[in-house]
Amino acid sequence: MTLALLRQAISRWTFVTTFASSMAIVIALAGCGTDLPVTSATNALAGGELGLTRAVAVQEHESDRLLAISGVVGTGVGRDASGEAVIVALVERVGMSRLPDRLGGVRVQVEVIGRVEAFALNGRYRPLPIGVSAGNANDCLPGTIGCVLASGNRRYLLSANHVFARQNQAAIGELVLQPSLPDLDPSCGSRPAHAMVARLADFEPVVYDGRTPNRMDAAIAELTTDEFTCATLPTFYGMPSSVPATPTVGAAVLKIGRTTELTRGSIKAVNVKVKVAFPSGTALFVDQILTSKAMGAFGDSGALLVTDDGEHHPLGIIIGGGSTGAAIVNPIGPILERFGAVVCGN
Repeated sequence: MTLALLRQAISRWTFVTTFASSMAIVIALAGCGTDLPVTSATNALAGGELGLTRAVAVQEHESDRLLAISGVVGTGVGRDASGEAVIVALVERVGMSRLPDRLGGVRVQVEVIGRVEAFALNGRYRPLPIGVSAGNANDCLPGTIGCVLASGNRRYLLSANHVFARQNQAAIGELVLQPSLPDLDPSCGSRPAHAMVARLADFEPVVYDGRTPNRMDAAIAELTTDEFTCATLPTFYGMPSSVPATPTVGAAVLKIGRTTELTRGSIKAVNVKVKVAFPSGTALFVDQILTSKAMGAFGDSGALLVTDDGEHHPLGIIIGGGSTGAAIVNPIGPILERFGAVVCGN
């Protein structure tokens, strides 16, 4: 195996637990209703969503103990087929017998997402559209251009930190290629000048200690070419909206990504907490979105998730997903606030 291919292989990170499997969960939540903490997510789900509000409160109270169970990789809140609010336990495999049926009066629903890896429109496209292959010129890792961001008269490509910024290791100014290095040359040895489209401008560092909450895995690269568009390729949905949407459980969504191109699904859970194992270490992500299955695959990291309602309001960027294709998504609001930018769109 070449060094470049080895680097590509180890870049396929997975969601894992880091606590011993012998940990037991103690359920003693009867009557805990008004004693549970109220979070920003709780407030956001109030107003006609009291069932989900209650589920979020219980989830916040119990997530640490759920995540201590071997095979549990995340938690969220959603609804079952009857519309009842539930706590969603994200697990690696079937047969998780030690999970409780209910917590604090809220039913626990198990969602098997399997092993989760960082997720092919892998050709060269000009003018440069969103939703296609791109990556750091010094890393043999494919990713996806999520969208174009505007800040004043500057324009930036948005993708994941691990796509553009090499898991915090990149220096500001490093080149971003379209298509990504492995899509240009499987041996990752060629960096033709015509592929250079942007330079890394900023990224949000990810803390890899398994405990510190991270809210985004995001980076921006300032465009160095005038040959770009804020839209997808013409065969897809075109221009996203510039107005973000609030994620709601059950909402129809779609994305365009380097590997699986156009996929459609729904939001399965919000307020998701999940542990992510990178080559650099394990990172805990909070306040995330979980999609239904078959939304993405390796190489789709960075892809923009939008509403599937004809308006295409941005919801967030995909940072990884399970072997079933269920995707973990960073909400777009904190990303836009972090980089002081807006989505270039309608």
